[in-house]
Amino acid sequence: MAIKTIEKLKTTDLGASNELACPVCGAVSQMRLFENTDGSMVAHLHKKPAQGLAVCPRCATVFTVNPHYIAEKKSGTVCELEPQDLTVLVRGS
Repeated sequence: MAIKTIEKLKTTDLGASNELACPVCGAVSQMRLFENTDGSMVAHLHKKPAQGLAVCPRCATVFTVNPHYIAEKKSGTVCELEPQDLTVLVRGS
């Protein structure tokens, strides 16, 4: 369900993260990264709009991402996403 919610929003796909362990399910994988450009996220998720989102491919949990990481990713800087950079927004299955 969380993935379908993300698909309905206006987002920009920023590619994949480095491999890291999901804080929810523990799977080690590359998370898909998105930048939110849709102010209606409040209506969809009843939460404050997030600038950066990451989705675990295994459990489909959606995380907000530290904005500094998103800025570095967009500028092409090589940086490592860490579990402490993620905050659960919508828990997957």
